Amino acid sequence: MTSASTRGSTSPSRLLELGEAVLLCHAMIGHAAQKVGVRVFFIKGPASGEMGLRRPKVSIDVDAFVSPNDMPALLSELSSLGWRTRPSAGELVGFPRHSETLYHDSWPNNIDVHFRFPGMDMPAALCFDLLWAETQEFPMAGQLIRVPTFELGVVITALHALRTPHGLAEQEALRFLRQLPLDRHRSSILRIAQSSNSLAALRPFLVDAFGPAVVSSWPDPSPDWRNLTSVREPGAAWVVALSAAPWQKWPGILYSALIPSKRALLGADLYADVSLKGRFIARVGRWRVFFNRIPFLVQNIGSIWHKGKRP
Repeated sequence: MTSASTRGSTSPSRLLELGEAVLLCHAMIGHAAQKVGVRVFFIKGPASGEMGLRRPKVSIDVDAFVSPNDMPALLSELSSLGWRTRPSAGELVGFPRHSETLYHDSWPNNIDVHFRFPGMDMPAALCFDLLWAETQEFPMAGQLIRVPTFELGVVITALHALRTPHGLAEQEALRFLRQLPLDRHRSSILRIAQSSNSLAALRPFLVDAFGPAVVSSWPDPSPDWRNLTSVREPGAAWVVALSAAPWQKWPGILYSALIPSKRALLGADLYADVSLKGRFIARVGRWRVFFNRIPFLVQNIGSIWHKGKRP
């Protein structure tokens, strides 16, 4: 699949609607993975709607899941097709990365390539093998791709929503899941949750769906999951990172928080002005937002400490 690279040419992003591009992108990634001998399956997205795991809607990106061992091969092949890794600020202590986001100048959608899934605390490579056994073939854009079974789809959809417990869209996603007839799938859902070490993260959903006695002894959530689900203010993540890091790393963390790099600015906005003047304006804007949010930041940090969620 090629795209126009010369000025004045018509690109796929001008020929395709977003929904069409997302469907074709699934097939393109599936073909690329086959070419380099990589296993990949697709989470969330159009298949979830067709399987009844969420209300049908147009996806804005494509979520692919690969083993961390296969990540370099797939990224290299997608790079040869013009897909580039979106810049980012890097990994923050206490908030490990779980995916890489790719973009293409001629496509209207992004690709999120996942190598682990937040809430699943099993080692990533082992977890992928376990999840792969819970996938099935699904027709999309003239190709057979692999997607989660219904039960794994429930687990992934619930974990994704529980990552942002205060989000309105996420709350609606959980309400939709709860009204599904899940009782006959209970044993498979619990088996997947237990084997992937995601019982702790899924506890609120599982208790609502099947009752508090569905698990005899609940494990404690991991510090990474507690961090991810507790932080509501952007500044709070930096405070948590400082708490989790040895003091020798504090100067670097504080510098990154106060003076965001070009990559951090471009990660937030690919079209950001990263000239000297543009970076200064962007940083002043961030400082202004930070100071305006201090009361909410203090409240968020106090809530984290009060609930015993210090990393």
